[in-house]
Amino acid sequence: MKLFFAIVIVFSSILYSQNWVWQNPLPQGKSLKNIFAVNESIAFAVGDNGTVLKTLDEGENWLILSSGVSTKLNSCFFVTENIGYIAGDDGKILKTTNGGSSFTQLDSKSSADIHTLFFFNELSGYAAGSNGTILFTSDGGINWVQRENDDKKAISDIFFISDSNGWYVGEEGIIKATVDGGANWTNQNSNTNNILSSVFFISQSVGWVCGTNGTLLKTTDGGNTWQPQYTGVSNWLRSLIFIDQDNGIIVGEPGIILTTTDGGSSWMKNEQPRLFELYSVSSFNNKLFVVGKSGIIISSSDMGLNWEFRSGWDIEINDILFKNENEGIAVGNDGFIITTSDGGNNWVKRESGITKNLNAIGFNKRKPDQYWVVGDSATVLFSSDNGITWSVDFLILLVTENDFYGVVVKSGFIKIATTNGKYVEKRFSGDTNWQQRGNFSISEDFFDIYADTWKSDFGLINRTLLVGQDGVFCNFDQESFSLDTGHVQGADDLYDIFFWENNLYGWVVGKYGIVARTDYVIANGIWSVIAQMDVNALYSVIFISPLIGYTAGTNGSLYKTANNGYAWYKINTGVTNLLQKVFFINENTGWIAGVNGIILRTANDGHLITSNEDRISSLPDKYFLSQNYPNPFNPSTTISFHLPEPGFVSLKIYDLLGNEVKTLINEERHVGEYSVKFDGSNLSSGVYFYRLASGNFSETKKLLLLK
Repeated sequence: MKLFFAIVIVFSSILYSQNWVWQNPLPQGKSLKNIFAVNESIAFAVGDNGTVLKTLDEGENWLILSSGVSTKLNSCFFVTENIGYIAGDDGKILKTTNGGSSFTQLDSKSSADIHTLFFFNELSGYAAGSNGTILFTSDGGINWVQRENDDKKAISDIFFISDSNGWYVGEEGIIKATVDGGANWTNQNSNTNNILSSVFFISQSVGWVCGTNGTLLKTTDGGNTWQPQYTGVSNWLRSLIFIDQDNGIIVGEPGIILTTTDGGSSWMKNEQPRLFELYSVSSFNNKLFVVGKSGIIISSSDMGLNWEFRSGWDIEINDILFKNENEGIAVGNDGFIITTSDGGNNWVKRESGITKNLNAIGFNKRKPDQYWVVGDSATVLFSSDNGITWSVDFLILLVTENDFYGVVVKSGFIKIATTNGKYVEKRFSGDTNWQQRGNFSISEDFFDIYADTWKSDFGLINRTLLVGQDGVFCNFDQESFSLDTGHVQGADDLYDIFFWENNLYGWVVGKYGIVARTDYVIANGIWSVIAQMDVNALYSVIFISPLIGYTAGTNGSLYKTANNGYAWYKINTGVTNLLQKVFFINENTGWIAGVNGIILRTANDGHLITSNEDRISSLPDKYFLSQNYPNPFNPSTTISFHLPEPGFVSLKIYDLLGNEVKTLINEERHVGEYSVKFDGSNLSSGVYFYRLASGNFSETKKLLLLK
């Protein structure tokens, strides 16, 4: 048979979902926009991507409920422990009658983003939001009526003190009031153009409003006049409540918590570390709950004098490492170090004794109790007891102003990548002083380092490899002090380097989603860009076999390859945080970590979703034909492909003239991933083509046999 075809080479990706379980923050890390305390024990919180949480024990533990939607949810209101309403973007309004065990999506007949809810009872209530939208229901959400409103400014919050008297606030300082249950609304003069975010009244006369630029207004006549109150801050004040006419609390961003005991005449600022963008506060009696960005939950039982973190640490985690499935360590900004002995289910904060940012962890398998950590301003920390206690290792070098980004620890040495084209090293025997290596013909910063011993025809070769700014790489021979430097063509900043255990294959990742690879380290080989993902940057790469690897980066991006990095498949992590590190201990168990303290774990290599929130099959959702690996090859290579539906499959090899030279598959196949080995022992060197056909799909790729 002879086949004629056009050759089109494309880079394809396919979406998978992985079972990623939150380990920090807890119970999850998606931003929470609103919280509602039903009583001292029970509260609900809602937020990004359809997130709904519930506590039954005063915030000690939180359940992740299934909302059935992925829309951002902005507000929740419960009239009893069981009956409640939730609203979000695109007109989404949900209702539960069983305490959140299930939700029904109501037809709001609106596409506006709903920002706020208020209900008088189980049947009657309001929803309001963008473009001045005001919706009213009197039958439990079965029908919604849009109230007339000639003002199209976005509404932030709506509040009623009685069935008749209510207020709403929003953009450009708007305040409107009603005295007839919301049938008609009249303007009140706020004397500001700032965004007003929250409104709260304790009587028909006394109320407060807060907003951007530290705005706080108070009225004692039902809103006929509003007077500014001094808060001492210029931040965005997001949410406020009052327990009585004297005691109130305001939360905002970044990390603002203000309390008053005199009706707002004076405010005390609570200094809470690492709290960012607090969005909502709710109370029942003296019990306070506050939620915000990245799943932050804090609570207070004494009207804000003392606060308890309910959600872990909100800090930038820069590196994570596990030496087995149970024992691990993570480090981050401001001297942050945590360790775990149960696979990350529980983490313990360790005192580092410093406040510098910590960037990388060094570990040698032959000394399993020891960790090295490096960071900004030439910081080097050492622990000999599994990370429980730490000491500072001072560098007597002229590098104290340099930041340390990468570290490698072997049996005989530790080496650290630093700025200005240098690295530092220390031997564990002989001369144990720190030595500065450099004087390279480059001045770029190094972001990562790798060092090991390679076998060659000439014996053992000790090499140190560094990558960094503007695509720079350095290959340094420790024995001869020979040096190979250059820039990876087509690459910008390179952030992470990884070599498989046999040291034959290496990968680097970096800015603009670049993945580069080398096979020839011993011979000062060339790094070649082999893939580019559609992300701003990739910060971490790891391989768990010569073929299977992962890379992670901006916007929660995580990719997997099954053919040595030539084709990558996007994995849905369910987050948008910047991921600084991906780490796998074996083919099934891995972690990702990044900004806002995010730590997620998978224990099944991503082939099944088992979380409470989503159940998505990991089977392929479209056809995909991978580039063969290796290529060029001699005499055999592997071809991988994915089938999204069952059917008759044909995979054949052709020569340059279109003659069929080999049939690899010609039969029915089920949905799934397949790899087929092609042996070209009986063929001569040259260019060949392989073609996959199934149903209406067909694709052809080129392969090169070199003997």
